[in-house]
Amino acid sequence: SNAVTCTCNPGYIDSDPSPTNVVCIDICEYNNGECDNNATCSHPPNSNAVTCTCNSGYTDSDPSPTNVVCIDICEYNNGECDNNATCFHPPNSDAVTCTCNPGYIDSDPSPTNVVCI
Repeated sequence: SNAVTCTCNPGYIDSDPSPTNVVCIDICEYNNGECDNNATCSHPPNSNAVTCTCNSGYTDSDPSPTNVVCIDICEYNNGECDNNATCFHPPNSDAVTCTCNPGYIDSDPSPTNVVCI
């Protein structure tokens, strides 16, 4: 028979569910390269080695080196704020601000470190 088989080049994936039709698109354009919704997919040219990087304002909460789970930076360890502080950051930013909760004051004179007592 003269059956032709088409396969996508490295860095591309078949986006057509049909077994007879092959439509190759960049691996990162298909389901975000299987990265988290709050991550950006990238890969070297001509490679299927996808890297998922959390977007600004998000951090990787999964200790596994191969799995990236991006959650709001303030939801992970309170944004590294004091336990008696509230974490805040502008949208799409990693610039965390820690503010002492009502009834607590900042005892640290440093402008970058907030220690609530």
